[in-house]
Amino acid sequence: MKEVTCYICGNKRETNRKTGLECYICPDCKGNKEKQMNRIFTKDTVFLVCKWYGEGMSVKRIADVLKRSEENVHLALKKGGVI
Repeated sequence: MKEVTCYICGNKRETNRKTGLECYICPDCKGNKEKQMNRIFTKDTVFLVCKWYGEGMSVKRIADVLKRSEENVHLALKKGGVI
């Protein structure tokens, strides 16, 4: 058994699958679009949001690229100390 973590909510679950687990989504999050748009940050999310914002990219464009809500992008900018 291998333990996988939902990349949206962070819940852990055991599975027998050995491949394709990098983008695992648990059954609770699968149909919830709002949860998907406001998922937890990966280690690179805050860095990329701050970098792109500093290069002049709009919040709306960053949200579209990362498939996140604009509120989630604003939260990443606050966490990164930009705004």
